[in-house]
Amino acid sequence: MAVVPVIPTSPDPNIINDTRATLVSNLKWTVKNKSKFGYVEKRPMVLAPYRAIPAGFACDCSTFVTLMCEWSQAPDPNGYGFNDYGNSDSIDVQLNTIALNQTWRGDLVVYGTEGATQHVAMLLQGGTKFTDPQVVSHGDSHGPTQMSISVLNAGFRGMRIAYKQLIPGNNAIFA
Repeated sequence: MAVVPVIPTSPDPNIINDTRATLVSNLKWTVKNKSKFGYVEKRPMVLAPYRAIPAGFACDCSTFVTLMCEWSQAPDPNGYGFNDYGNSDSIDVQLNTIALNQTWRGDLVVYGTEGATQHVAMLLQGGTKFTDPQVVSHGDSHGPTQMSISVLNAGFRGMRIAYKQLIPGNNAIFA
Protein backbone atom coordinates (compact mmCIF):
# COMPACT_ATOMS: atom_id res chain seq x y z
CA MET A 1 0.00 0.00 0.00
CA ALA A 2 1.43 3.36 -1.04
CA VAL A 3 1.98 6.02 1.57
CA VAL A 4 0.18 9.24 0.70
CA PRO A 5 2.09 12.30 1.91
CA VAL A 6 0.19 14.76 4.07
CA ILE A 7 0.26 18.17 2.46
CA PRO A 8 -0.41 21.00 4.90
CA THR A 9 -3.35 23.21 3.96
CA SER A 10 -1.74 26.30 5.46
CA PRO A 11 1.76 27.50 6.31
CA ASP A 12 3.37 26.42 9.57
CA PRO A 13 2.07 28.78 12.30
CA ASN A 14 5.56 29.04 13.81
CA ILE A 15 6.95 30.26 10.49
CA ILE A 16 4.08 32.73 10.19
CA ASN A 17 4.81 34.05 13.67
CA ASP A 18 8.56 34.35 13.02
CA THR A 19 7.92 36.17 9.75
CA ARG A 20 5.48 38.58 11.39
CA ALA A 21 7.96 39.24 14.24
CA THR A 22 10.68 39.97 11.68
CA LEU A 23 8.35 42.34 9.80
CA VAL A 24 7.69 44.25 13.03
CA SER A 25 11.41 44.42 13.84
CA ASN A 26 12.21 45.73 10.37
CA LEU A 27 9.38 48.28 10.47
CA LYS A 28 10.61 49.60 13.82
CA TRP A 29 14.15 49.82 12.42
CA THR A 30 12.96 51.90 9.47
CA VAL A 31 11.09 54.31 11.74
CA LYS A 32 14.25 54.79 13.84
CA ASN A 33 16.29 55.27 10.65
CA LYS A 34 13.73 57.30 8.68
CA SER A 35 16.33 59.85 7.57
CA LYS A 36 17.87 57.17 5.33
CA PHE A 37 14.66 56.96 3.25
CA GLY A 38 13.80 59.48 0.58
CA TYR A 39 10.59 59.40 -1.41
CA VAL A 40 10.19 58.89 -5.15
CA GLU A 41 7.72 57.04 -7.36
CA LYS A 42 9.68 55.11 -9.98
CA ARG A 43 9.83 51.74 -11.65
CA PRO A 44 11.43 49.33 -11.77
CA MET A 45 11.56 49.06 -7.99
CA VAL A 46 14.98 49.38 -6.44
CA LEU A 47 15.18 47.18 -3.34
CA ALA A 48 18.02 47.93 -0.94
CA PRO A 49 20.11 45.21 0.73
CA TYR A 50 19.05 44.20 4.24
CA ARG A 51 19.34 47.28 6.48
CA ALA A 52 22.10 48.66 4.23
CA ILE A 53 20.34 51.69 2.84
CA PRO A 54 22.66 53.45 0.37
CA ALA A 55 23.02 57.22 0.38
CA GLY A 56 20.30 58.82 -1.70
CA PHE A 57 17.98 55.81 -1.47
CA ALA A 58 14.38 56.72 -2.24
CA CYS A 59 11.24 54.69 -2.76
CA ASP A 60 7.47 55.00 -2.70
CA CYS A 61 4.93 53.29 -0.45
CA SER A 62 4.59 50.07 -2.46
CA THR A 63 8.35 49.68 -2.88
CA PHE A 64 8.72 50.24 0.88
CA VAL A 65 6.16 47.52 1.69
CA THR A 66 7.80 45.18 -0.83
CA LEU A 67 11.21 45.90 0.69
CA MET A 68 9.90 45.03 4.18
CA CYS A 69 8.59 41.74 2.82
CA GLU A 70 11.85 40.90 1.08
CA TRP A 71 13.92 41.73 4.17
CA SER A 72 11.59 39.61 6.31
CA GLN A 73 11.39 36.64 3.93
CA ALA A 74 7.64 37.18 3.60
CA PRO A 75 5.81 36.65 0.31
CA ASP A 76 6.10 39.33 -2.37
CA PRO A 77 2.84 41.26 -1.87
CA ASN A 78 2.77 42.04 -5.61
CA GLY A 79 2.89 38.37 -6.55
CA TYR A 80 5.88 38.79 -8.86
CA GLY A 81 8.62 37.06 -6.86
CA PHE A 82 10.49 40.28 -6.05
CA ASN A 83 11.29 40.96 -9.70
CA ASP A 84 11.29 44.76 -9.16
CA TYR A 85 7.77 45.20 -10.51
CA GLY A 86 4.57 46.05 -8.73
CA ASN A 87 2.64 48.88 -7.12
CA SER A 88 -0.28 49.41 -4.78
CA ASP A 89 -2.66 48.24 -7.54
CA SER A 90 -0.88 44.88 -7.91
CA ILE A 91 -0.85 44.50 -4.12
CA ASP A 92 -4.57 45.26 -4.01
CA VAL A 93 -5.31 42.61 -6.65
CA GLN A 94 -2.88 39.99 -5.32
CA LEU A 95 -3.94 39.85 -1.65
CA ASN A 96 -7.22 38.85 -0.03
CA THR A 97 -9.32 41.59 1.54
CA ILE A 98 -10.20 41.10 5.20
CA ALA A 99 -11.84 43.18 7.94
CA LEU A 100 -9.70 45.31 10.26
CA ASN A 101 -10.61 43.06 13.20
CA GLN A 102 -9.14 40.10 11.25
CA THR A 103 -5.76 41.74 10.58
CA TRP A 104 -2.47 40.71 12.13
CA ARG A 105 0.84 42.53 12.41
CA GLY A 106 2.42 42.71 8.98
CA ASP A 107 -0.87 42.83 7.10
CA LEU A 108 -1.44 45.74 4.73
CA VAL A 109 -3.92 48.54 4.18
CA VAL A 110 -4.58 49.88 0.68
CA TYR A 111 -6.29 53.21 -0.08
CA GLY A 112 -8.16 54.14 -3.25
CA THR A 113 -10.42 52.59 -5.82
CA GLU A 114 -9.62 49.24 -7.38
CA GLY A 115 -7.27 49.80 -10.31
CA ALA A 116 -6.43 53.32 -9.15
CA THR A 117 -5.09 52.90 -5.62
CA GLN A 118 -3.16 55.74 -4.06
CA HIS A 119 -1.33 54.36 -1.03
CA VAL A 120 -0.37 51.21 0.86
CA ALA A 121 0.97 50.86 4.41
CA MET A 122 1.86 47.98 6.76
CA LEU A 123 0.30 47.23 10.13
CA LEU A 124 2.67 47.13 13.07
CA GLN A 125 -0.10 45.70 15.23
CA GLY A 126 -3.11 43.61 14.30
CA GLY A 127 -6.75 44.56 14.57
CA THR A 128 -7.41 41.23 16.26
CA LYS A 129 -5.85 42.62 19.46
CA PHE A 130 -6.07 46.39 19.01
CA THR A 131 -9.06 48.51 18.01
CA ASP A 132 -6.77 51.26 16.67
CA PRO A 133 -3.58 49.41 15.70
CA GLN A 134 -0.31 51.11 14.87
CA VAL A 135 0.80 51.23 11.24
CA VAL A 136 3.98 52.29 9.44
CA SER A 137 3.50 54.43 6.36
CA HIS A 138 6.07 55.74 3.88
CA GLY A 139 4.18 58.23 1.78
CA ASP A 140 6.39 61.31 1.67
CA SER A 141 9.91 62.67 2.09
CA HIS A 142 9.70 62.44 5.91
CA GLY A 143 10.50 58.72 5.74
CA PRO A 144 8.67 55.80 7.31
CA THR A 145 6.35 57.07 10.05
CA GLN A 146 4.51 55.21 12.79
CA MET A 147 0.95 56.28 13.59
CA SER A 148 -2.42 54.83 14.51
CA ILE A 149 -4.56 53.44 11.72
CA SER A 150 -7.27 56.00 12.55
CA VAL A 151 -4.83 58.87 11.91
CA LEU A 152 -3.71 57.37 8.60
CA ASN A 153 -7.30 56.60 7.57
CA ALA A 154 -8.31 60.21 8.29
CA GLY A 155 -5.88 61.33 5.57
CA PHE A 156 -7.79 59.22 3.05
CA ARG A 157 -11.32 60.13 4.14
CA GLY A 158 -13.91 59.29 1.53
CA MET A 159 -11.67 56.74 -0.22
CA ARG A 160 -12.01 52.99 -0.24
CA ILE A 161 -9.91 51.45 2.54
CA ALA A 162 -9.05 47.77 2.08
CA TYR A 163 -7.19 45.67 4.65
CA LYS A 164 -5.11 42.98 2.97
CA GLN A 165 -3.92 39.64 4.35
CA LEU A 166 -0.20 39.32 3.60
CA ILE A 167 0.32 35.76 4.84
CA PRO A 168 -2.63 33.40 4.37
CA GLY A 169 -3.17 30.47 6.66
CA ASN A 170 -3.92 29.74 10.29
CA ASN A 171 -3.00 32.93 12.13
CA ALA A 172 -5.40 32.32 14.99
CA ILE A 173 -2.81 32.37 17.77
CA PHE A 174 -0.47 35.02 16.37
CA ALA A 175 -1.31 38.70 16.50
